[in-house]
Amino acid sequence: MRGNANLRQNMILIISLLLVGCTPMAEISIQVMEPAEITLPSYINQVAFINHSYVPRYDSEDTAGFTQKEIYILDTVINNQIFLGLRIGLNESPLFDLDSIHIIQFRRNDTIDFLKPLTRNQIRVIKQSEQAEALISLEYYRMRDTISINSYQMDLVAKRQIISHTVWRIYDLTSDSIFDEYMLKDTTEWYVIGDDRYYLMNSLPEFINSLRTASYNAGFKYGQRISPYWFDVPRFYHTSGGKDMRIAKKKAASLDWKGASDIWKKLAYQVNEKTAAKACFNMALVCEMEDLLIPALDWAIKSYLVKQDPVTKGYIDLLKDRYEKQKIIKTQLPVEE
Repeated sequence: MRGNANLRQNMILIISLLLVGCTPMAEISIQVMEPAEITLPSYINQVAFINHSYVPRYDSEDTAGFTQKEIYILDTVINNQIFLGLRIGLNESPLFDLDSIHIIQFRRNDTIDFLKPLTRNQIRVIKQSEQAEALISLEYYRMRDTISINSYQMDLVAKRQIISHTVWRIYDLTSDSIFDEYMLKDTTEWYVIGDDRYYLMNSLPEFINSLRTASYNAGFKYGQRISPYWFDVPRFYHTSGGKDMRIAKKKAASLDWKGASDIWKKLAYQVNEKTAAKACFNMALVCEMEDLLIPALDWAIKSYLVKQDPVTKGYIDLLKDRYEKQKIIKTQLPVEE
């Protein structure tokens, strides 16, 4: 997933330490928000969409063997799925709630060597028909499909791979300028393992279905580039440490986090340092689940000061990373009045 490399590294470290450690812990999944790669100006409330990519050109020597009619059908499938993925990607964010989108069809015929942006006159015409402050434009797309079969140990592995290249621009309709210009490369792959080549080739997804998926992914990932989005991450909490910790474990397992946290809060100040450290760690998780990252950090640091556990140190680093991202997210989301 784009933009959360530090988060992944910290989680890999924590999981690795858990695997080699002996402290019983339970795993849950929580949702966290990832900031967008770019921050849209606060005055942008409505966006419009335009397909400004090339009209597909028919080549009679095309090795794919498609007819001119089939090429136009594939072009329609690709563009429909790209914009569907874009809409769903944007809707992952609190910034957008798009039931459907109207796509302006304005296909380009200029040279492929340079993707000329829309002219001021063209933008002015669009502004007259669209009630929006920004225009998201698909400027170019290319899909490359390959199939390979390779040996792996005693088996054969068939792979279908589609590499997509899309070029996007966001036009600021308020200032008649280009706000974002980005080329997105994405790879979608499918694998089948077996010992019969005929079976493998017939088990791979069909070309048209693969194309739909790859096109959707391209649009979805650009949507995530320009809007904060939620995603699931694993988290862990301690379950051992005496009778009260076991009672709290049962409450947490039944999603009674209030009941569990009441117990952990009391245990955090008891004499037994191991249990106190575990209870503090668990309180940090409760705070993080409520997006209270400063209290979460306070509890995690308190846990580490009581007992220098590398798992706790990894969690502190993870919370620090989330706190820095939270500051960015606050600049990307509208202020609630």
